[in-house]
Amino acid sequence: MKSKTSYFNKALFLSQLNRFWPLYTAYFVIWLLIVPVALNTRLSLAFTPRDIIYATSTTGAYLLRAGYVGGMFMSAIFGIFFAMAAFHWLYTGRGVSLMASAPVKREGLFISVFTPGLVFMLLSNIIMFLLALAVGAAYGLALIGYAAQMLAMMCLLNLFFYGFACLCAMLTGHILVLPAIYAILNFTAVVFLSLLYNMLDRFSYGLYSNALESNSAFTSFSPAAHLILRTSVPAVITKDLAGIEKVTGASYTGWNYLFVLGAVGLVMAFLALLLLRRRRMESAGDVVAVRPLRPVFKYCLTIGCAVVLGICLYEIIYDRTLTSVAAYYICAFAAVGAFVGYFAGEMLLEKTLRVFSGANFKKWGLVAALCVGLILAMDFDLFGFERRVPELSEIDNVYLSDIGEATQLNEPEEIEFVRQLHASIISHKALNENPNYDDGVVAVRFDYELKNGSHVQRRYTLNIDASDDAQALQDFLNTPEMILRRKLPERPVAKENMDTGWVEFYNLEKHEYESIEITQEQAYELYTECILPDMQDGNIGQAWILRTDDKEYTQFFYDLHISLSFSWLRDALESQPGDTKSLVLDPLGNERFVWGLNVNATLDSARTNAWLRENLDIEPVTREVSEGDMQARMYSATDFEYK
Repeated sequence: MKSKTSYFNKALFLSQLNRFWPLYTAYFVIWLLIVPVALNTRLSLAFTPRDIIYATSTTGAYLLRAGYVGGMFMSAIFGIFFAMAAFHWLYTGRGVSLMASAPVKREGLFISVFTPGLVFMLLSNIIMFLLALAVGAAYGLALIGYAAQMLAMMCLLNLFFYGFACLCAMLTGHILVLPAIYAILNFTAVVFLSLLYNMLDRFSYGLYSNALESNSAFTSFSPAAHLILRTSVPAVITKDLAGIEKVTGASYTGWNYLFVLGAVGLVMAFLALLLLRRRRMESAGDVVAVRPLRPVFKYCLTIGCAVVLGICLYEIIYDRTLTSVAAYYICAFAAVGAFVGYFAGEMLLEKTLRVFSGANFKKWGLVAALCVGLILAMDFDLFGFERRVPELSEIDNVYLSDIGEATQLNEPEEIEFVRQLHASIISHKALNENPNYDDGVVAVRFDYELKNGSHVQRRYTLNIDASDDAQALQDFLNTPEMILRRKLPERPVAKENMDTGWVEFYNLEKHEYESIEITQEQAYELYTECILPDMQDGNIGQAWILRTDDKEYTQFFYDLHISLSFSWLRDALESQPGDTKSLVLDPLGNERFVWGLNVNATLDSARTNAWLRENLDIEPVTREVSEGDMQARMYSATDFEYK
């Protein structure tokens, strides 16, 4: 009988299931706890048959979150475990010899050991889908749409993370290196970008380390970070015939990204198959199994250590920012980091400690020189990062923040003022680069959102007495238009949107601070009839960003603070709120926008001051009076104790 090679081996398939059934069972059991058990617990505690639509939408939101958050964690963790189980034989000489001698082509080997993990994950997902439907049906809820979306999320994430893990398995010949490579490559984009900005923050004027938040193009290459930071499950809000808003569903915002991940996962699995076909089986035990990738590994490790150790050593030894010599310290520490990375990589690749040769010192020197050259180029701003101010035609809008409430500007004349202020601050770099906190500083952050969707973000600390920039910024912020832009909610305010109201003030008769909670009706009246007109006149809501110990400040502002809170149900089509708003869950589980209005009464806020006197019997006093009273009482108490 003529023999033939096979592209699938049933014995290998069953052997994988038999040997690693505890791992597969753990995946199944954890999903049991996440989906049917947790779902039943939630419904048994919070289910209200009177509102099936609301119960269905909140339960559906849980299934969607379980699908993309739970699916991400489960796929990422078990994906690498299943890949290690599938290809463990690649990492020992005996295992490789045994599998290579089997009458199965390498394609057959790959398919036979790759499919058990994938098939088991997909079958488990289908079972979770059916159990979710069963639990929902037990409570009278039709969850098929949400459960189907959860199933799709789980499967797409399985494809990506398992395919990615299998591709990583082909890149190394050491089983302990496999999870390290997998973890590093999953987070390389966000970690490297964070470290780069952290380094630039030390010596590049205006750049700051948390600019990562606006670089969605980079987070897309780190799926776990992107799914958590860039996608969400907002509620779907509709209005009934009476105009009352209700939660009627939930949706997911990251479907396009998930489909891309699934497709990329399939491509990675195919690449893993191609690499296995050409893999040198004697590479078992090597850190890098693919020879063309050996220099890539070494130089990536060198550059990575230069950045990481450069920052760490700088923080430990020098620990200062924005000084004229910061870049030179980082250059020295980056060279040390490059030395560690280069020779550590060479030792791992050659499996020997005898790597300190003249040729290797030259190669390390070239990489270190490249790192140092790039750092110095950025320090001298050869790339124009520090000097860049976007053109007016490029800008869609700009946010001003770190000055109290964030302010969004989109009118051309407003944006042009910000551009001119930004350029003036850059021209005064020498005056502001070393902040003088004793004499007073002002922080300001610019976030330009460009018409192409990208962002340019800069942050500066200005010495108050060094230039007129801080005063110009304060004058601009305190125009009536800017006060309203900064303080007003983005939605119309009705009485039902008022949540809480508090007035905190210094009681001169009692010589202490007091707080009074006002009713919804009082808060609405105070806001609409007093605070809003006073803001329109520019008499309340000012931003005082200069030194607060100035006489002008203490004589103008009353020591009286008003806090009002508004909220609206969140519509599924709306974006995540900005810096001055937050998203919270109310007692019924609805997602709501919350806007807080905080103002201090002033000598000019006549309407507000009159309302406080008439309705709350408050006689406000200026900060100069309250501070003087407290200081006098402190001295009096000290004198009494002394006597």
